[in-house]
Order: sequence, then structure tokens, then C-alpha cells
Amino acid sequence: MLRLRLIITGWAQDQRAALEAGEGLHAGRQWDERLRAACTRFQLAQGWRGAEANGYPTDATWRLLWAT
Repeated sequence: MLRLRLIITGWAQDQRAALEAGEGLHAGRQWDERLRAACTRFQLAQGWRGAEANGYPTDATWRLLWAT
């Protein structure tokens, strides 16, 4: 769900083609460095720094991501 939400909200547009071409939604469920980087971009855009913007979703990350 995280990867799909990041794609929908524009933080992981680089991953849209991979979902459409490869294994589809199965690929969307896998955690990888590209997903962590997209999550980091989202966190940095919220003004978070340091450990707050490490790319691992917290409750605040989920809340803000679904509020957009």
C-alpha cells in the first residue's frame, strides 16, 4: 500500500512503469531501496530531518500520506 500511495500522490512516479511492466501489484508489495528513497523524499518534503526522514514510515508518515 505504501508504494501505491506514494505513486498516486506523486512521490514515486519513477516506480509506476515497474508496476505496469513487471509483476504488477506483486512488485508493489516488496520493500526495496527505491521504496525507502521515495518515502524519504516524502518525509523531507514535510520538513522532517535526520532520524525523522529515514525512509521508514512512522504513524505520522502514514497519517500525512493518506491526508494528501
